[in-house]
Amino acid sequence: ACVGIDLGTTNCAVAAVVDGRPVVLRSDEGAAVTPSTVSFLGLGQGSGGQGSGGQGSGGSDAPEGLAGRGRVLVGEKARRQEVTNPTSTYSSTKRLIGRTASADELRALSALDVPARLTEGREVLLPCPALRTTLSPIDVSAELLRAMRQQAEVVLGGDVAVNKAVVTV
Repeated sequence: ACVGIDLGTTNCAVAAVVDGRPVVLRSDEGAAVTPSTVSFLGLGQGSGGQGSGGQGSGGSDAPEGLAGRGRVLVGEKARRQEVTNPTSTYSSTKRLIGRTASADELRALSALDVPARLTEGREVLLPCPALRTTLSPIDVSAELLRAMRQQAEVVLGGDVAVNKAVVTV
């Protein structure tokens, strides 16, 4: 199946053509949009009782991508982690993709509660203590896209594989 994914800075959405009509595919929580927030929990780390299980835009234990290192929560479930897991929870990181930053810009990001550091090439990296590594903004966006694909597969039915997507940014 082919889906359309809107990878927004604040929210994401996924849609498909069902019975000849375009339909926004709702999350497992019933929302038409999913916050562009990703939270990483280390192996064995719980979600603080905030409803971490489930499919769709909620969470993943799949060995695919960064989830092999721990648990990945996306959307509202990740947003709830901003209080209990702020150093490994990221929102609105799409605006950092492809950007380089000066020391002054890095200080400005810090003022916005975006923990970041620079590579020698001045690319922005995000420290992720839960995974004991640093992530690029592309890594975080990839988890959002993975969750949107998973959400579409769940809503469209377990036997439907999403193998194509049109992504707007």
